[in-house]
Amino acid sequence: AFFFVFRGAPRRVSESAADWVVAFLGTAAPLLLFPGGTTIWSGGDLIVILGSVMQIGGLLSLNRSFAVVPAQRVIKTGGLYRYVRHPMYTSYLLLFAGYFLMNMSPYNALVICMAIGLMFLRIELEERYLLADEQYRAYHATVRFRLIPYIY
Repeated sequence: AFFFVFRGAPRRVSESAADWVVAFLGTAAPLLLFPGGTTIWSGGDLIVILGSVMQIGGLLSLNRSFAVVPAQRVIKTGGLYRYVRHPMYTSYLLLFAGYFLMNMSPYNALVICMAIGLMFLRIELEERYLLADEQYRAYHATVRFRLIPYIY
């Protein structure tokens, strides 16, 4: 919340309604998850902890460049952003996986599939917007993977 409130002023912010809707829905979708169901593996909490640590690392790497909607701010290339272009979304995948392992239900499966689908759409829209910036294009060419090093 601190980084969001005290984030740096953007040079420009997306005015696309699609960017705003997808960002809002992608951010809100995990709030629909419901505890309960079957526990497949009680060690899912370890995956949640790993995802939380990675999320904190991503936020610290972003510092005051955190945004919900695509915006042109200072391009961050250090910290976790040296390895993948979207470590925050990688942390979301870990959080979803850990949560699902502890709260498996058809409902949660549907919500997680929706959230992941929105996340992939969000990545596409964000990158399309950011690739207009020369610095981001250089970063994009240097850091080849979006979420998982050597895979995607």
